[in-house]
Amino acid sequence: MTVSAIERPVQAQLEAYNARDIDRFAAQYTEDVEIFRLPATEPFVRGRAQVHAEWGATFARHPALHCRLRARTVQGNFVVDHEEVSGLRDDLVQVTAIYQVEGGLIRRVWFLG
Repeated sequence: MTVSAIERPVQAQLEAYNARDIDRFAAQYTEDVEIFRLPATEPFVRGRAQVHAEWGATFARHPALHCRLRARTVQGNFVVDHEEVSGLRDDLVQVTAIYQVEGGLIRRVWFLG
């Protein structure tokens, strides 16, 4: 699969997520990234430092964590991933993630699920 420039940071953070490599994961986000859980209109994460703290703690608590990409769509500077996450609880978690990419890094994320 050929990865476009828009997809590159999204794919890199997915690979880092599955490797539980928090430094590589956080490096794919802008310093001022905002991450939302829809339908909320306020971000639950603001900034790369908070990405590092939040996901670092998640990686430590869930050593079997794994995200399987089910489908990906790219439109303009947006990447929409349909994901299946295991290792958070007993069942699989279905997630849709919408990534906005600016300057080669992830600037905003919206999660459904």
